Amino acid sequence: MKRLLQSEAAMAAAVLAVVVVAIFAAHFVAAYFESTTYNRLTGAKTTTWDALFVELRVEGEVER
Repeated sequence: MKRLLQSEAAMAAAVLAVVVVAIFAAHFVAAYFESTTYNRLTGAKTTTWDALFVELRVEGEVER
């Protein structure tokens, strides 16, 4: 019985780890696309790291 509880705890930990990694990956992918779009529209040189912590906004004329 004790072994069964240990395997269930390990499975729960593995599922939790997968969920945490999936949430981080989703935020990272969203920030990548936000940074890429901002760079394309403004000509700036932002990084994905910038987009994770700063709200990038286009507030004027876009660069053509």
